[in-house]
Amino acid sequence: MRLAFITHYSELYGANRSLLDLIAGLSAYGVQSHVIAPQDGPLTETLRARTIPYAVVPIQKWMLSYRPNPVDSPRQLMRRSYYQALAGGRLARNLACLPALIKRLRDWEIDVIYSNSLVTPAGMLLAGAARRPHVWHVREYDSPDWPLHADWGGQFSRQLARRTAAAIIANSRATLAANFGPDSPANAHVIYNGVLSPAEFDRLRVGVASSSARPFTFALVGLLHPGKGQAEAIRALAQLAEEHPHVRLLLAGSGNQEYEQTLRRLAAELGVAGRVEFMGYVGDPFAVYAQADAALTCSRHEGMGRTTAEAMAAGRPVIGYDGGGTPEVIIDGHTGLLYRGGAAELAAAMARFVAEPEWAARLGENGWAVARERFSIERYAQEVFEVLQKFVQS
Repeated sequence: MRLAFITHYSELYGANRSLLDLIAGLSAYGVQSHVIAPQDGPLTETLRARTIPYAVVPIQKWMLSYRPNPVDSPRQLMRRSYYQALAGGRLARNLACLPALIKRLRDWEIDVIYSNSLVTPAGMLLAGAARRPHVWHVREYDSPDWPLHADWGGQFSRQLARRTAAAIIANSRATLAANFGPDSPANAHVIYNGVLSPAEFDRLRVGVASSSARPFTFALVGLLHPGKGQAEAIRALAQLAEEHPHVRLLLAGSGNQEYEQTLRRLAAELGVAGRVEFMGYVGDPFAVYAQADAALTCSRHEGMGRTTAEAMAAGRPVIGYDGGGTPEVIIDGHTGLLYRGGAAELAAAMARFVAEPEWAARLGENGWAVARERFSIERYAQEVFEVLQKFVQS
């Protein structure tokens, strides 16, 4: 079986990291993967290093992931308006790319076209022109924090996806519902991302251990953005520190610099600036979890929450907001804790870990075992391959 993956960007964030994991896992089934990217970047550098065939074709998006941010909302609104005004031009450029894409399909002898995101229609257009099966892998969680603004309207684009896809794969039940509502497509499948191979899980369990010599430390890994809940984590830490002064919070991730300054001012105003460490972007999240005793997921609207699964893989118990896809990842009271409300409720959950560190460590051990079973790259690839086999003769 030969696949052509379509990706809408060339950086190495969650969707493309999951794509690379899927390519590695599918190779065990004899699947030959090829990638079409809109430009060169870290992804194509990795593809070259791994000798995975790829082509750079300037495909366009048809959805803007517009992220409301109170710090720069006027600029964001102008960006959205300008982006929407150019919708027709993006469609024309996607159609203009079809001859080059069809030639690539023929050269590569592709059996299936696989869109790694709902954000670009290029795979759908190509599949229709080349008469190949098309798979949509939906990873975006359409929410108030991360709304998707489609060129031709969200309902129209999702109906096209529903009607033209040989299969739709979503990374959680929450993601599927957020995009298609309660009436899920008949050909839809929920397949959780894999984050490590079983052998990597085993090595990580040996190599990462908590330390009683340091203050109890929480870590929140992800883009610095209001929707990720860093401000709530800082407020919770301040409340926690009133009874447990020796606690720390690691914030790993980059983002809007003005928002980072807002967070730094908040920490200073609440008297916890010395207990909050801004680590910036960290390429290896496990290096962060090695310095922590527990992890936080404060976003209200996560799809699957790759960082949550990675924290569990590192043996760290996770406190997550009880919304979106997070309850599908965390088993409350067994691998971590779920909370509803705000900073006070989060602080109460954090206090339970600080007061009972041995119990928290046991939850982390449970989380590692669950993650190894549910979020391995091998299981991820196996479930995707089973979907592909339904309409392709290998």
